[in-house]
Amino acid sequence: MEALSNKQKDAIREALRAYVAKYPSQNKAAGSLKSTSVGTISCIMNGKYENISDNMELEIANYLNQVSEGRLSSESKLQIRAMLREVTEIESIGDSCYNLARTINRKRQTNQDFTEKQYEHIHFMMKLTDDALAQMIVVVEKPEHQSIDINKSFNIENEINNYRNQLKNQNILDVNNKEYDYQMGVYYMDIIAECEKLGDYVVNVVEASSDVKEKKAS
Repeated sequence: MEALSNKQKDAIREALRAYVAKYPSQNKAAGSLKSTSVGTISCIMNGKYENISDNMELEIANYLNQVSEGRLSSESKLQIRAMLREVTEIESIGDSCYNLARTINRKRQTNQDFTEKQYEHIHFMMKLTDDALAQMIVVVEKPEHQSIDINKSFNIENEINNYRNQLKNQNILDVNNKEYDYQMGVYYMDIIAECEKLGDYVVNVVEASSDVKEKKAS
């Protein structure tokens, strides 16, 4: 699934504003939209997209906590615990994406640029991260009765970890050899390190999702 462009986000925001304007308040407008909170509407209308995943995490977690207060079997309680972990890790993925955007934005505010090799390494790392996210979606969306090998997610995570370690060692050599200055090396490794963190969160989602499906099947 491709990310929305700023133009598309602006169009959604304006359409939402027009929709909300038809109601006496944002609360009333939110009530007319299924499973959409006032907080999420406010974030979209104010362009604070980085807060939306936080709001969604709270909404889902609150719902699951309410469910868990009812009379549930031990198996159902374990399922909810796994779901809560899944939601938390997905929200952490959103935080990582935001951190990547912040680092890239700080780098753009300088008058310097990455070298061609740095760009090649960043693009490859992001491809690995994208592969991990795509495989995570396959696992999360798979039907309960369908078997799937989650080892593919672990293999991608190992690739990400190994590549991070390789680039970390190479970065020290490149800075010492004055291939680029220290600050550009910091921005570069911040991006690489955040991709590796994101990969960890992805594996945590896969593990939690698999636990949920196993407990439902048992």
